[in-house]
Amino acid sequence: MAGARDRILEFIAKERPSNPVVLGGDWHTHWVNDLKTDFDVSTSETIATEFVGTSISSGAGWDADVRAGLPANPHVRFYNGTYRGYVICDVTPDRWRSDLRIVLAAGDGASPAYTIAAFKVKDGRPGARRIDAGDGLVGRITSRATGRSAPNVQIAIKKSDGSTLGTSTTDATGEFLAFAPPGDYTVTVNGVGYEPVTAAVTVRPDNQTRVDIALRQAAVRVGTGHSVPGPQSQATADDLVLSNSMMAMAVSAGSEDPQLSGVTLGKPLDIAAVGHLDQLDWMNLPYASTAQPRGTNAWQQLTVRSTGFEVLSADGPAASARFTGASTQVPDIAVATTFTIRQDEPWVSAETIFTNNGAVPRTFWLGDVLDHDGAGQRSGVAGHGTITASAPADFTPAQPWIGMTGSDSQTYGLLYDEPGFTAYATGIWVMSQRNVTIEPGTTFALRRRIAAVDNGGTADPFAVLATL
Repeated sequence: MAGARDRILEFIAKERPSNPVVLGGDWHTHWVNDLKTDFDVSTSETIATEFVGTSISSGAGWDADVRAGLPANPHVRFYNGTYRGYVICDVTPDRWRSDLRIVLAAGDGASPAYTIAAFKVKDGRPGARRIDAGDGLVGRITSRATGRSAPNVQIAIKKSDGSTLGTSTTDATGEFLAFAPPGDYTVTVNGVGYEPVTAAVTVRPDNQTRVDIALRQAAVRVGTGHSVPGPQSQATADDLVLSNSMMAMAVSAGSEDPQLSGVTLGKPLDIAAVGHLDQLDWMNLPYASTAQPRGTNAWQQLTVRSTGFEVLSADGPAASARFTGASTQVPDIAVATTFTIRQDEPWVSAETIFTNNGAVPRTFWLGDVLDHDGAGQRSGVAGHGTITASAPADFTPAQPWIGMTGSDSQTYGLLYDEPGFTAYATGIWVMSQRNVTIEPGTTFALRRRIAAVDNGGTADPFAVLATL
């Protein structure tokens, strides 16, 4: 509780015990923190030190959300949520030493333990100081074009048999920590906006191994074998990824999402802007329903089923793929969606053609659903600001876009070429709704851009969509 914490810190600041150390737990992760008189001012006095030990066996599903907030918390001297383990504290009258220990297989009692980091606090001098480099792998990932740090890049350590030993993600400075015991490994580096890199690495006993890699900007491409890194990432290596130097988006080429059972093919599953991780659950893009979607389950439109796809162009200047199928509710309506990505555009263009192959006119509702599943999820509708309500409601967009965002300063948007639709939104999903009538032998085209952009952490995270 913030109030209890503040009272304890106020007491320490007033009474000045020689060097308080706080031990914590129940966060399933390793922490080393400077405790300050004012956490909103990074230069405020450090008056105590905190060590938090990770869980012995339970995981930390919130690891990615914590890492996203670390740049705003400079009092955190060390954090790692990848591994399970414990902390050894060795105390003398002159100093306090904490060794942060980890195991690679928490379910195996014979799994050896390793020191991921060690810190010391001297008597009379609050604040922890790292005293060893730790075991395993560390490094910094940068952009070859700019030399700048590459945050939120995924690092995977693979053993000789091809299995993954562990993964890590670079922090705001491009640094990563991915532990591996002595041996030979393959390191794969995957970041949105960059070409993947694979490197052979040998980790030696009692010696930290450093791997610094400069990444090339990604070319325009659509194909399999890639992934969009992130805590919500669910596409497999068999799904299609459209990528350039600004973003990447994975579309199901066979993966099944239980919430889109039977209609997942052709639906976007993962998306992220350069410097970010995937926070998307999925996009139900498009749907075609005889009834107007209403209620808290309006998002679950299992009404367009793709049955096939083809890659139209595998690389630049424009890479594209088309998915074909039909409405499951509206007779005779064929549906074809073409996704296209180009260089230097923070979006994927998506054009859906609805064709009436029947002998009578067909009237129905069509549109898309956007479901963000990361921390701090909330919706946005042009002219109506941020939507956080739990009950869905209708909104008339002032501009033809809808969006979602979270706590990672990344905004997703669906920007339509034409107005004339209604937004139906809650805080956890948003959808477009448009009623159309298509005469026999004619078509209706729904054109939009699927954007993923950094919003700069501004008060209005959706203002960036109005500039695209």
